[in-house]
Amino acid sequence: MRLVGYLVGSLILAITGGGSHAREECPVEISYAYYEVDGETFADIKESIRSRGPVDERGKQRYARTDWKVDWRWERDDNGVIRPGSVKVLCKAVLTLPQLNSTTNLSPAEADRWKAYQQLLLRHELNHVRHVEAIATEIPRRIKQRQERYGKVSAKSAQRVAKSVLQDIRELDRSYDSYTVHGATEGI
Repeated sequence: MRLVGYLVGSLILAITGGGSHAREECPVEISYAYYEVDGETFADIKESIRSRGPVDERGKQRYARTDWKVDWRWERDDNGVIRPGSVKVLCKAVLTLPQLNSTTNLSPAEADRWKAYQQLLLRHELNHVRHVEAIATEIPRRIKQRQERYGKVSAKSAQRVAKSVLQDIRELDRSYDSYTVHGATEGI
């Protein structure tokens, strides 16, 4: 567990610019999807979230979810070789969050508790978006590195590079969720 903490900490430092040089980012186009929850107390709302939340890739119900997509494109020269300087990356994410059907039945204290909880959920999901923002830019960088090392980059090779970056993002997401117990250590 200590190794996972070290790895997550190291990756977070790298992502957030805790290193010695600035990183480029892939701005993520974010959209939101909501599922309805209800309850007259915060405990009721949490129960509604537990039973109605989105299902993750492993079939487990969660309180919220971030689905991201990274697309890339490039130009080729007359020989079909990738021009590394032409690589463009587009990042999108959909955050699925609970939405209370009405706060009119909540006491002011319960309403404040709900708002604070919503912010914690949103912060956790936005950290998944930050993984995409920071790491997706590795696609053009690694393709350029490959060109510098081997002289040219085929489309097939560039696709492998891009897919390996996606795997890195997925692994960081999994490590982050494991380290935070899907946000439980952050108050979710």
